[in-house]
Amino acid sequence: MKRAFLLLPFLLLSCARVTVTHVKPGDTSSGVHFVRPRPYLLVSSQGKELKSEILWLPDYSQEFTINLVPGLGRSNLNLKLKDGWMLAELGGETDSRLAETASAFGNVLEAVKTASSDPVGLYRIDIDPAGNVKLKKQDWMNP
Repeated sequence: MKRAFLLLPFLLLSCARVTVTHVKPGDTSSGVHFVRPRPYLLVSSQGKELKSEILWLPDYSQEFTINLVPGLGRSNLNLKLKDGWMLAELGGETDSRLAETASAFGNVLEAVKTASSDPVGLYRIDIDPAGNVKLKKQDWMNP
């Protein structure tokens, strides 16, 4: 019994695992690098009609690395990157909940129309912990 108890920490430490680590922008450490996406609202006009589209663009302040730390036995890491920077899948099934996301932003375009005399542009979408949505129009000279 004593020997089995002494082997337990060794067995736990020697299991293969995947680590995800936040890194600073420009970090060149080993592993697969990916960047978390941030939602933006693109408002364009066609004549008098406004059109909107949700874009997911990289937030380079949120860069991470994924590493497979091998252990006893076989280990395998399965991941997919979308557009070379966004983690789309990590070792299993994912559901982007695109329909729910689109409906959550459904009234955002109306808010943009009423808040600005010139609503055409790109807006960063910020969502606070309480779920409140704030839009910040992006200025190409001063983002």
